[in-house]
Order: sequence, then structure tokens, then C-alpha cells
Amino acid sequence: MHTTPSTRHLRADQADEEPDLVPSVTGAAIEAYLDSFDPPLDEDSRRHVGSAMMYRLLSQPEAAAPMAIQFLMMARKPSRMADPHPFSVSLWPGWEQVMAVGDVNEVESFARNPHPGARRLAALHPGLWDDLKDELATDLWREVRLSLARNPTASRDLLEKLAGDTVVSVASVAQRRLTENGLTEDFLDSLDVCVECAEPIKNSQFTTCSVLCSLGQANRRSPSGVWADAVEVDFRHSNNLRKDWPPDFIWQIAGTYAAGGIPGTGPRYRSKLVSFVRDLTAGQILDLCAEVREAGKDQAAAILRLEVLGQRMPGATAIELVRDQLGVGLNGTPKGTDD
Repeated sequence: MHTTPSTRHLRADQADEEPDLVPSVTGAAIEAYLDSFDPPLDEDSRRHVGSAMMYRLLSQPEAAAPMAIQFLMMARKPSRMADPHPFSVSLWPGWEQVMAVGDVNEVESFARNPHPGARRLAALHPGLWDDLKDELATDLWREVRLSLARNPTASRDLLEKLAGDTVVSVASVAQRRLTENGLTEDFLDSLDVCVECAEPIKNSQFTTCSVLCSLGQANRRSPSGVWADAVEVDFRHSNNLRKDWPPDFIWQIAGTYAAGGIPGTGPRYRSKLVSFVRDLTAGQILDLCAEVREAGKDQAAAILRLEVLGQRMPGATAIELVRDQLGVGLNGTPKGTDD
């Protein structure tokens, strides 16, 4: 079964490797933590989160008591991303088979995955049904909407909607689909354009045509809050954001040209925090984290709760539930006070 970036670091297969290392009290403590979610976790989410907590105990048995549960909530293994580009198709082995012959839940797991790379692939697949296409037509990420405009089975109504998109690449591709005759393979390949400027791209693993467009994208997305510069928001690891944030959503993004303009060295990269909830920006999650820290609450617990809840409900609803569960109000003020 395909594992997604939001859950692939939660190693259920390692939870039974060395059970003798785990104190008997741990099972009850984990169960109590899992029971504390409101609304309750479904069976799949409960298994993933519980396995993550157990794996942390097994990998660090010396910390298995009495403070273990406190830091187990951020249990994650290092990211498996070997490719520096977060939209690489290589991150999703077997996606075509899942989309073509997978059951309803497997297909929806791609179309509603918190990682925009998965949604981008789902949006391109001709077998995607109409209600999922309609959801992806309003996706926060332009990469997803651009792929949807390239979908060979996109309806005329859908293409007309995308042709009115404020992003030039999405609108131009949708408009070409409306005016060009035929759906040849060469024509569809010609629609694989830069997500920033709509010019042809040389490598289909990338979504921009050049380093210049990549830098422009970073300069636009960081101030808008879609991305957050990891160093700026967690200077010298002052607030543990880079430690608590899901590792598959810390991306290496082109930040500056190579020093001295040495040919072939490529750009310098900077770490960016990216939203792990599909309809929230990184900036919105950072606001929640600031409120949690200012209120003296556990940031790691808040992030993990949001990560789980955000897979089952709209992000705005998930954030409000996390606030309610932790007793945090706006600007970090605990609810029920007059401050």
C-alpha cells in the first residue's frame, strides 16, 4: 500500500521489534493520550500516531520514563526525501497504479493528501472523478490547479473556471485547452509549463523553467505566508519549530544564486517550512504555534494534533479544535481570562 509523506515516517513495522525495552506503563499512557483527541481519532489515525509514539520509545529507550510521553507526541523519523525538489515524481512510487486500480479510499488519499505533490499528480490523472476535480480547482497551490488544467478529462465547465484563474500559468493552459482541437500526447506535453511564468520547462521534475523563476517564487511565497523561512522563524533554534515541524514539510528551496556565479554549481538553498494541512498556509500554523508558546502550552502536541485532525477536516476547524483542546485563545491568551 502506498505510504504518504504525512504518515510514512510513522513506522508501525518497528513498533514490535523490542517490546522488552518499553515499560509496562507505556501502553496505558499512549492509550490515554490517543483517547484525549476530540473528536476521537479514527482507527487508521490512531494506529499511525500510536506507532509513532511507540517507535520513539524503542529508538530512545533510555528516555522511556517518566517524561517519555511528553516528547513522544513529536515522534517522527528523518525524512526519506533524497531528491531536493519536493515535487519530484520519484517521491510517489506506484502512484499511477494506485490512481488507476486503487479503491476509493486510496484514490482520495492522493487527491486530499496534505502534500501538494500528491495532489498535483492526482489532479493530472484522467480517472479522477468530478467532485474531486472540483475540490482541486480551488486548491491553495497553483501547481495543483495547473495540473488540473492539463487533465485530459477536464470538462469544459471546469476549464472555463480555471481559465479565469488569477495565476497566468493556470489561466493560459486552461485557455489553450478550450481553443485547441484534439488531445494528442504531444499537445498535452506542451502544456507542462512553468508554474510561475507559463514558459516551457526543460525538466519535468521541476515546476519552474529557471532558477530565476524559482527565486521569484520564494520571494513571493515567503512574505505571503505560504512558506516560512525556517531560519527566520526559528533563529538559532530558539523555539524548536524546526524540531517539531513534520520533516517532510521542511523543504530545501532555491534561495540565492551561487556565490561568484560559478557555472554548474546551482543556487544556494534555504529551508522553508511548508503547511502540512492542505487548506492552510504555513503562516496560519505559525500563528497557532506562537499562541501555544505564549500560553505556556506544548507546541509539539499542538502540531501533532493539527497534523492528524487536518487530514480529516478543514484546516480552520482543526485549528479551532486544537485551541479548544489546549485552552488557548488568540494571541496566546488562555480562554476565559479578561487579558
